[in-house]
Amino acid sequence: MGKLTQKDAFAIAKKLKATIDRKGKAHDMASIWHEGKCIAIYGIRRASRDKGHGHIPGALFVGPHDCHRLADCPMSQAEWLGVMKEKGNL
Repeated sequence: MGKLTQKDAFAIAKKLKATIDRKGKAHDMASIWHEGKCIAIYGIRRASRDKGHGHIPGALFVGPHDCHRLADCPMSQAEWLGVMKEKGNL
């Protein structure tokens, strides 16, 4: 399992139905909303597609393995929300 890339970051944002804020910042910001509340937010680097995005697991309250599962499709949005509930983050 390699590092999380910009492509992975956008795939995760799409799966979790994040809103992307691109206004005048060094990074795009992905905000994940659930029942009217922002429950997670993370930056997506613009500079290089190959730069690592190792900060995303912490921002989503899961480990790198689960982040890769989100990006590569085995983990669904519902599954991730279940993990968030188990950890008391919802």
